[in-house]
Amino acid sequence: METKTILAIGIVGIIAILVCLWLFSSQESYADDSSPVSYFYSKSCHFCEEQKAVLHELAAEGFRVKPVDVGDNFERLSEFGIRGTPAFRAANGDTRAGFTDKDTLRPWLLEHGAKLK
Repeated sequence: METKTILAIGIVGIIAILVCLWLFSSQESYADDSSPVSYFYSKSCHFCEEQKAVLHELAAEGFRVKPVDVGDNFERLSEFGIRGTPAFRAANGDTRAGFTDKDTLRPWLLEHGAKLK
């Protein structure tokens, strides 16, 4: 391979890495502090990571939630009656606990006013 080709591939690779880092470091697509629905999660929770994937899909439809990392806000769990993660709590006090698939979560979020965009 020519030196120019190797250099070009290297540059493209570096650009791709930088773009990925920028995308993953920016705010989650589903996050909006003005949402009437809070999403309680923990960084160490496997089901929370799966839930985030569902939330990213629903974000494309305009749904947003207010994320609350219980690792940073452990006292918020008992304050809102949350016993584990992942969990959702609407402004009216309704809660939904445990991993929730997209087809089940969508109508619940819609009912609680989390479609913001």
